[in-house]
Amino acid sequence: MKHSHLFLLLIIALFPACCGLSAADLKGKKLAVTCYLTRDGDSRFSGVVQAKVEEVLADNGVHVLDEEKAEELRMGYHLLEDPTVVVTPELLMELKETYEIDGVVTVYLDYSSSPGVGDYFSATGSVTLRLIGGDANVKSVNSKDMGVVGNPASDGIS
Repeated sequence: MKHSHLFLLLIIALFPACCGLSAADLKGKKLAVTCYLTRDGDSRFSGVVQAKVEEVLADNGVHVLDEEKAEELRMGYHLLEDPTVVVTPELLMELKETYEIDGVVTVYLDYSSSPGVGDYFSATGSVTLRLIGGDANVKSVNSKDMGVVGNPASDGIS
């Protein structure tokens, strides 16, 4: 599982560049971060990933919505749970006015593990990150699934 954690954190760290953004594009902006698991699983991963995204953004000069308000946003706007949802300018304006933010970073985390031989596990994972900002302009990046050609699954050792 360690390999999958590192892989996901790498994708998160590279998120701005993958979306064609520079640190200057986001510097000084106030963003909310929400994290969703795409399948039922351990919600601890959601909190860890959300905290890491917030840390990366803060390190790049982005003001991050506090945890309590971010949770309120996550619970109040369930339509953001769907990575295919169409974000309208009206929804974005409502979010901007309610939470005094410039945009929302949504993280969709998909992972699984299965027992192998002995006490080893094989794990796979992927992450989708979306930046909803501006005039409901959405930029996103999808990681390659672990376990496909060129991106091996964790063998429980690495």
